[in-house]
Amino acid sequence: WEVAPWFGTEGSVDGLVILTEDVTDAVTQRAELDAWVRTYEQSNVGAGIIDPADPGPPRLVDVSPQLARLMGYSRQALCGRAVMSIVPESLQAPMRAKLPELEATGHISFESELIAGDGRRIPVLLDITNQPARPGEPRRRTVFVIELSERNKLLSELSRHAEELRASNQRLHEARDEAIAAVRTKSAILANMSHELRTPRNHVMGFATLLDQPGLGQKAQE
Repeated sequence: WEVAPWFGTEGSVDGLVILTEDVTDAVTQRAELDAWVRTYEQSNVGAGIIDPADPGPPRLVDVSPQLARLMGYSRQALCGRAVMSIVPESLQAPMRAKLPELEATGHISFESELIAGDGRRIPVLLDITNQPARPGEPRRRTVFVIELSERNKLLSELSRHAEELRASNQRLHEARDEAIAAVRTKSAILANMSHELRTPRNHVMGFATLLDQPGLGQKAQE
């Protein structure tokens, strides 16, 4: 807000004029920008901001330290460079062919290659998004760059852990099956032993009962 004096007809200050402005949108935008900057600076994924510069060539206006390290440039050297200057010539046409999809949907993601400062070709996954332009500000695109060799390392590590988990589950299933088989065998043995013990015991008890009967002669007892 802003305060200004209100002068009367005789030049005296008769009051104050207070001008106010709703800055809710500005505060929200600033919070969004701060959140983006934190993500931009701290993320392990390379990130950059592109000025589409239509009809001129799209250029990088800012890059994260991670992207600069990946590409083997300083941030100052990358900022201001035309995007296509770090794309192999053979891949420039396929990349341009994806721009209509970006304009139509606002987002594209695809695999490509970038040229590092030492001339190496780095396989990467590019994720590009059109950012809505605010009044009075130029249109921008954000690009996230993931080195595929790092992604492949992660996928290989995940695959190894998955294989170890499958092997562990297989061992558990085998141990369970062995335990179930052992319980069944034990039950069968006990059932057979019970039958084998019960038969002679019944014979002994039957003869003992006969011997206890009254009137049984000596010869019969023998």
